[in-house]
Amino acid sequence: MQRSDLTVLILNLEYLLEFSQTNITGFKKIIKKFDKHYRGCHPSSHASISGSTIHLPDQHHQQQQLLAADHNGSGQPNSSSGSPRSNNNAITYHGTSPDPEMAGPLSMFNALGIHGRSTPTIYLPHNYPEPTSSLHPQEPFIRNVHSPGTHSKSVFYHNYYEGVSALSLEFWKMVTERTFAKSEKDERLLAEARTLWRKRTPVVAERLSPLLLSVDPKDYPVWDDLDLDILPSGRISRLWVVLAEDAMSTPIRVPVIVAKGVRPGPVVGLTAALHGNELNGIPLTHRLVLQEIQCQALHGIVVAVPVANVPGYLAQQRGFTDGTDLNRLMPGKKNGTTSQVYSYNLMTRLVKHFTHLIDLHTASKGRVNSLYVRANMQNPTTRHMARLQNPQIIVHNTSPDGSLRGAAMQQYNIPAITVEIGDPARFQKRFVKSAILGVTNILSHLKMVEDEHEVQDYDPVVCAKSYWIFTKGGGILNVLPDVNTWVRKGELIATLHNIFGQEEHRYFAPEDGIVVGKSVDPVCQSGCRILHLGVVSDHFPEGKIDDGHM
Repeated sequence: MQRSDLTVLILNLEYLLEFSQTNITGFKKIIKKFDKHYRGCHPSSHASISGSTIHLPDQHHQQQQLLAADHNGSGQPNSSSGSPRSNNNAITYHGTSPDPEMAGPLSMFNALGIHGRSTPTIYLPHNYPEPTSSLHPQEPFIRNVHSPGTHSKSVFYHNYYEGVSALSLEFWKMVTERTFAKSEKDERLLAEARTLWRKRTPVVAERLSPLLLSVDPKDYPVWDDLDLDILPSGRISRLWVVLAEDAMSTPIRVPVIVAKGVRPGPVVGLTAALHGNELNGIPLTHRLVLQEIQCQALHGIVVAVPVANVPGYLAQQRGFTDGTDLNRLMPGKKNGTTSQVYSYNLMTRLVKHFTHLIDLHTASKGRVNSLYVRANMQNPTTRHMARLQNPQIIVHNTSPDGSLRGAAMQQYNIPAITVEIGDPARFQKRFVKSAILGVTNILSHLKMVEDEHEVQDYDPVVCAKSYWIFTKGGGILNVLPDVNTWVRKGELIATLHNIFGQEEHRYFAPEDGIVVGKSVDPVCQSGCRILHLGVVSDHFPEGKIDDGHM
């Protein structure tokens, strides 16, 4: 066996990268089975697997060196970045690297990016031909050089492990012989990987250079309009859509992730962070589109906009650059202020292509929310979408003037709901997980995915109306009930003290209801919000409903 068998193994791991990220559990089972199999077949080998880390053997006990050379070509080791060491069974990097993934034995799962590394680095031969993956024909592989703790170094391995050839073959044998694919996409990925394994001629290399298995976001295509027809079917596409220009004539563009199925169907749009500091929708779009959806089995298209208000997101604020609330400007104006033009282009370049819209929000700064849906419960389609979302609470609301949800329904007759996912400026895994389940239910109902509807153990509280209760004076506010709890008419819900600690006012529930959201900011001026009260009724009022939500 040639030492370059390791090269072939690592190159094939590139093809398993997408598969492993969508089937992590199955891949871990393969690793465990291989561990048991390899130990039984090769009890005397130095190679071993500990947990999810493969320790490669060094049969000749050579001192392998990891050299960090400056870009000026000096080739002199840099001692400031730590000292690499080796032993009988693993290369371990010992140093002051701020990246914990680079410390410890080289890990198979680190290489595959399963343990939190969003841009995994896999070492391939320096003179190896560029991979031509049919899985990502439009996404070039980017060669990137870096070393632990710095981005100004080049990293090279100067020797292979000769004893790894048996490890390579045994591992790949386990991968190809075990049946754990759960979908057509999984089968296709494995089939292509097997074909590559059989046809690829190993290349003997002198050194290894790192290959970054991700595309720099700057290299994704930039479009002036979202043209879903020209995107490839059966895969995920990433792109930018320009909505405006800043004062430097630089495009202001929003990120768009498109999962396009191989069969026709609805186009469901997910918009997140229309308020720049409302973040829970971002991980929802990532996990749903990149992990939960199998494009080969998808009927239709899912379009995710992880950040709809890019300037607000960058400034970590709710509004646009001029402080305007974009969710009160829709559908915007073709010729107007910057925020109006941005809103207009968001509607005409993105939203108009949807058949259904799910707008993802959270509470505003200084407040907390339950997991609840805002929908027009008199509309049969949006009423059903709201119930499928499985929230804690549903609030009947016809949408405020200028809202994205309202404009989508009025301008393009697109059924739309708003999902409020907890609190601002943070990621809440429990709420995000529940919201993903709800979106998947909607996709299932639309027959876009084959998953069965999953129903929670509870029925959501459906409120025929809701409204905010405000203070009359200013001071230090203490709101007593928690969100998603019931209050009775006349129950004490808040107290207001002056700066000297004297109680100025008490506030009581005006009627029975459930706390949809509340203020947690104790600094209160006259007219600040206390809590959002939802009222249950058998009758949904006719006409426009404005609950004072902002």
